[in-house]
Formats: sequence, structure tokens, C-alpha cells
Amino acid sequence: MLTQISSSVYCWSEIHGAARNEPYPWNSFVIRTNHGDGLVLVDPLPIPTEDEREIEAMGDPAHILLTCEYHLRESKTFRDRWGCDIRIHEDGSEYSEVMIDETFQDGDLLWDRIEVIHIPDAYHTDEVAFMVHGEGNTMIVGDAVCGGRRDRGIPDGEIWINAPEYVIADLSGARESLRKLSGHSFERMVFGHGSPILHAAGDRFTAFLEDDAAWAKLESEKAERTNPASREFIREMQVRRSRGR
Repeated sequence: MLTQISSSVYCWSEIHGAARNEPYPWNSFVIRTNHGDGLVLVDPLPIPTEDEREIEAMGDPAHILLTCEYHLRESKTFRDRWGCDIRIHEDGSEYSEVMIDETFQDGDLLWDRIEVIHIPDAYHTDEVAFMVHGEGNTMIVGDAVCGGRRDRGIPDGEIWINAPEYVIADLSGARESLRKLSGHSFERMVFGHGSPILHAAGDRFTAFLEDDAAWAKLESEKAERTNPASREFIREMQVRRSRGR
């Protein structure tokens, strides 16, 4: 079944890490628009049959929004199935693996409900968050930060950066970029990876952002975990960055 985040935001998930007894969710989202403009899918993973039926019962999926090009996932499949247009931040369109129908920019308000917040130095250079206005607001984040993850020892209700060794900019740059989110008021925060925070999420995010000890720990993690695989990932992302700007 879909998980209801608010009256306009729903989630479906894949569970990873169960074989290690460390299950945690990868997430995709459905948003109802204000004016009958069709449903919006965000970072769409494969949809289980039961969840697909629930989505179609709500209306027609018409749009796909990506928090980054890296989260294309099943976008092309769902464009073929439902005729969805695919939209991405303009910095990611140059190197996308599929045809992008439209681009958006920092500060755009889509369908009078979904605000685009570009956070370029947090993870991917085209990374955005989506603020869904209404009922105290819901912040949707892709890879920039994560929620609770058993595989990483992050408790539910906490916010962290997964795999800081893959952060393209230095962590101080990522921290500054993320401050754009703390300038917004939001009750709920949901993530591409990890469990959601459904109450007082804005306060928890600000506390994480201002916790110097947490960021020192992330610096230590980054130093300890950097290896040839992460250096290759960083090299690939830097190539993409040079193409996208």
C-alpha cells in the first residue's frame, strides 16, 4: 500500500538491506496538484501492482519530477505507459540518459504547489529539493541528506548524509548549500533514502545543520571511507558537472 505523508503527498518504497537484517527504504513519491493538472511522480522506482492501482485510482500520472538526473530510475518506462513528461533541473539536462521534456530553475513554483530549491553543492550539481506547500509543508529531498537507515546505524527520526565520501564539494560547501533548506518552514521531511520525519522536521533539520560535532563526525567518516570506488564516482560526477555548466 502507498504510505500517506499528507493529503497531497504519498510514498511507495523498495526495502533494501533486509538480507543483512538492516532493512531501510528507497522511496518515490506521488503528489496531487492543485488544479487537476494530473499526478506528479517524483524519482519513480518500479511500482508494485497494488500501489499502481492506488495511484491510478487517484488520477492520471502526468508529470515526473527528478531531484537529480541520477534518479531517472523508471522515468522512461512511466512516460511510455502514461505519457508523463519528464522534468529536471536545467543543470542536469545536458548529460541525461533520456530525452528531457522540460527543465526547471531554482525558485520555480510548479502547479502553484511545488517549489524548486536548488542545492548544487550538497551532492549532485543538479540536485534539488521540492517543497510541497500545504498543511505545514512537506520537503522532499533526494540524495542530499537521508533519513533513518539501519544499514548505516542512523536511527529513525534522525537526519544524516549518507556516504560523505561521495560528496562532490567539500563538506563545508555542502553544509552551506543545505542552508537554503533551513530558510523554509516545513513540518515534514521525506527522503530518497531512509525513513521520513513527519513532525517538526524543519526544527530537526536546523539542529542537524548547526551541530558542529555531527559535521566533524561526517568529515571523519569521509576520510575513513574514501577509496578507489568513491574516487571514481567523484571523477564521473565532476565530468558531468563540467558538461552541465
